[in-house]
Amino acid sequence: MKYIYSIAALALAACTVATSVGTAPLGPDPVISGGDYSTGGGLIVAVDIRENRGRTQVCGIWAEGAGQASLTLGPKAEVLGSGSVTLGDSVLVRGLGFFRQVPRAASYTGAEAGCVLTARPWMPGDDTRHPVVRFPKKYLHIDADDMGHEMVEFFPHRADG
Repeated sequence: MKYIYSIAALALAACTVATSVGTAPLGPDPVISGGDYSTGGGLIVAVDIRENRGRTQVCGIWAEGAGQASLTLGPKAEVLGSGSVTLGDSVLVRGLGFFRQVPRAASYTGAEAGCVLTARPWMPGDDTRHPVVRFPKKYLHIDADDMGHEMVEFFPHRADG
């Protein structure tokens, strides 16, 4: 039985293998998603997909939301690492640590994004499809001292798609 679970885990991992391909500007209609922190502010991500060498390339950025609390300033490794990008029934990537941080903006069109090339072949019609970004609700342990510890909750925006 252990062997069957190991094979299933390897097959699942193979579906989400991605290779870094540097950076590229986001296209004219990136998908915007993210979430909010219980202490204020939040995380905004913008993602787009494109064809590269016959495969699906995922590019993305992240920015801090307005009203960001000092507790949640800076890199978002725990939150980004738990995110995923899907297209239809395919998980394109798990873990969004390759996304580049950019300043908050009214539009992320043209923002220089971190990109990975996935194992998924580019299919007819993909140029009109929109990826979906998903994050789980997350509890972040921020600080501990003699008085206890500070926990911050991350509430993802609803994924449409």
